Amino acid sequence: MERLDTLVTGGKVVSSQGIQELEIGIKKGRVYSLTAPGLQLEAARIIEAKGRFVLPGCVDAHVHTRDPGLTHKEDFATLARAAAAGGITTIMCQPNTVPPINNVQMFMQVLEDWPKKSVVDFAIQAMAEPGNMGEIKGLLDAGAISMEFIGAESTGPMLMEILRVVHENGGLAGLSGGDGGYSQFIKRRSQEAGRKDMSAWISAWPGVHEAVGVARVLLLTEGTPYRFHFHMITTRKAVELIRQAKNNGRNTFTAETSPNYLLLTEEDHLRLGPFSTVLPRFKTQDDVDAVWEGIFDGTIDLIDTDHAPHAREEKEAGHQDIWKAPTGIPEIELSLRLMLNEVNRNRLSLPRLVELMVEAPAREYGIYPQKGVLEIGSDADMVIVEMEREKAVENGELITAPKYSPFHGVSLKGLPVMTLLRGQVIMEDGKVTASPPRGNIVRPRR
Repeated sequence: MERLDTLVTGGKVVSSQGIQELEIGIKKGRVYSLTAPGLQLEAARIIEAKGRFVLPGCVDAHVHTRDPGLTHKEDFATLARAAAAGGITTIMCQPNTVPPINNVQMFMQVLEDWPKKSVVDFAIQAMAEPGNMGEIKGLLDAGAISMEFIGAESTGPMLMEILRVVHENGGLAGLSGGDGGYSQFIKRRSQEAGRKDMSAWISAWPGVHEAVGVARVLLLTEGTPYRFHFHMITTRKAVELIRQAKNNGRNTFTAETSPNYLLLTEEDHLRLGPFSTVLPRFKTQDDVDAVWEGIFDGTIDLIDTDHAPHAREEKEAGHQDIWKAPTGIPEIELSLRLMLNEVNRNRLSLPRLVELMVEAPAREYGIYPQKGVLEIGSDADMVIVEMEREKAVENGELITAPKYSPFHGVSLKGLPVMTLLRGQVIMEDGKVTASPPRGNIVRPRR
């Protein structure tokens, strides 16, 4: 066998199918060989993973970058470094930048800029709106990995027409459960009554509204071939609707959740205050239990983060008036650690974690097997973890620019200790080592 660039030896390699003791040979950024231990392969660099588990690099299909336009919250460099620290090697970036990524010119602008800053690979999600339907073909041809229905106008009366255009051009639609603006009405009524507290904020976002939005999309698309993905499922009623549709043979859509909605409840909003404001908001313990049930039975297809950072001073404004706290929290750095902790608690297995956080998003978004798996010919993206390593979350140690987390002070068992992107080490022992940035765009196979 030819001399390898790198050999990862001694570790237990995890896939969705199981765990094997394998040595991973890397050449020119790709997996070159997978062999049984003890063959004495030659390599320019040996990475010893004895006693550790080797996972394919995580794929986060729901990330909000604030670059361009809102870099006082976080720029692309710190976003990508936080991802690398958390064992995530591919991020899919939502289009609500300033200006938004809703035309080919803006797509090409970020495509030129982001590789100069990114230590991980990335995909670009573009915005689908009634006013930019003529741009959809060009955006998908340029390599947009999905078309995102973010604004109320996109999910209103024009929903089916925009879905048709996306479908006709081979695209995948990203949708969230919406309530037709009723929450905004409740919010205004609370503000007019002088309510500025977290309880009022919680009341403005009734859990049932998510199910209303999910039911509407499922009813409207019944019998169509339109491919779409539900972002952030958080309630029992929404899980039940999705399960029923899948049990009835619907196979053109998938659904996601995040660790937040598996681990936090609305009581945590009251405890954490404005630093916890995020939409969808945290729900009841019964809802959390139902989302876990959806994980166990396959109703929920994947886990990602909805990473959405805001500057600390913006969040702090909510102490006096909760409506001033912007919605969204930084999550990308801790998502794998949170779920490794759940593996240690016997809530799920390592192969199931890989399926949810690596393989399923890569498959759904058309980048498998380049990403999402460690097999010969795939990109050599991987994260090495120590399952027995325990460490508390400390805000000051986070790489993400705002440096806050709802899990501050929580001890988590299971730690990413090394991340590789296309065979190059980009994080080791918590320190991001990649220099210069080498992230590339990842385009879907259509």
